Amino acid sequence: MIMGSQHTSKGFSLIEAMVAVGVAGVLAAVGLPWYGDSVRKSKVAEGVTLASPTKAKISGELMGLDRVPSAVYGCSMDANGNLVCPIPWQLIASNPSKNVSAIMRVGNSVIVNYSAELAGADGTLYSLLWTGTQTPAGVNWECLADAAASAQLSSLQGGTVPVQTALPAKWAPKQCRTS
Repeated sequence: MIMGSQHTSKGFSLIEAMVAVGVAGVLAAVGLPWYGDSVRKSKVAEGVTLASPTKAKISGELMGLDRVPSAVYGCSMDANGNLVCPIPWQLIASNPSKNVSAIMRVGNSVIVNYSAELAGADGTLYSLLWTGTQTPAGVNWECLADAAASAQLSSLQGGTVPVQTALPAKWAPKQCRTS
């Protein structure tokens, strides 16, 4: 009688190990881009937060709670209730954080310029634009990103305001996305 040897397997086979590595690779391929976008969104949120005091100041001016800052900005109200400022723009904060290079005011708009920390793969620097409009219910703030902001940012740039490329919609806050 021939006795068979009893062989007990300890560990993983090569196929099992390859399947595990393949699954980990797929998860990494899906997760890393999502993680990168999430990190960029948090950096954008920091800029939105840093712009809030300037937005509040403009809201107060539009609603008549603050006097129109004619002595500081040279601004006045036009017939439609919009702020008109003879100086093209004002720097509110320079390098307030490592993610934000500047916060600027242009009339009743606030521009957040982001630093190289948020730059695209090609080194493109981005801006986010907020514009306040007086309504019967208060002040409505419109945030523009991507193509919707490009035309307005270009017109400001033509007026020597140091703006950058419009922030891509995928990184912008939800209220800034037009689609």
